[in-house]
Amino acid sequence: MVHAKYLFEEELKKSGLTYCIHRPTGYFYDIVKVFRPMIEKGEVTLLGNDPVHANVVSTEEFGAFIAEHLKDNNTVYNVGGKETYTYEEMAAMCFDAAKKPLKIKWAPIWLFGILANLPKIKKAGKHDIILFSKWTLSHDLVGDTCVGDKSFAEYIKTLSKVSGVDIVDIKSLKAALKNRLNHFEAHGCRASDHGLDYIMHREASEDAIDAIL
Repeated sequence: MVHAKYLFEEELKKSGLTYCIHRPTGYFYDIVKVFRPMIEKGEVTLLGNDPVHANVVSTEEFGAFIAEHLKDNNTVYNVGGKETYTYEEMAAMCFDAAKKPLKIKWAPIWLFGILANLPKIKKAGKHDIILFSKWTLSHDLVGDTCVGDKSFAEYIKTLSKVSGVDIVDIKSLKAALKNRLNHFEAHGCRASDHGLDYIMHREASEDAIDAIL
C-alpha cells in the first residue's frame, strides 16, 4: 500500500498538474487500534531488535494543517506530531493506561513476510494489511514537519479539568461529557452539526473501555 502511494505520487509529479502531497506518519487512534487487542491479551509483539520511532499526529491537527496549506503548490509535507516515541515506549504507555504489567516480546521481521503469504491470510484479504504493518513497525516514521500540541493523555487531563470530573473509567468520562453538554446548553446552545453520516466505532463492554482509559 505504501509503495502504491509512492508510485502514484511519482506519476502525479510528472503529470504537470499542481500538487500538494501530505504524508502523515500515523494517527493517535492508529496506536490504540494496533495495540489494544494485544494489551487486552496481556502481551504486545514488536518486530526486530532495533528501536523504531514515530511521531504520530492527532487527526484534528493534521486536518487543520491540510486546510492551512490548500493553496500550496508542488510541495510534499512529511507531517507528524510534537512527540516522538519508540513503539516500546508507546506500548508501555498503553499497558500503564490499562493498569496491566508490561509484557513485550520481539518477533523477527521476516516472520511477517511468511504470515502474509499463508493461504488462510490471503483468502481473508489480510495479505496487504500484514505487509503494511510489517513496514510501519520496522521503519522510523518521524515527520520533519511537526504540527500541533495535542496528545491523547493531555486531552483526557484537560477534559477532567474543565468538567470538574476525575476521569478514571467510562462512567466518569460520560459524566464529564454530560457536564460539558450542560455547560453549552446553559449558554444558549440548542443544536450542533458534526457533518458525519456514520460514526466509526467498535462495540465494547464497559470493562474493556475502562481498561483502555
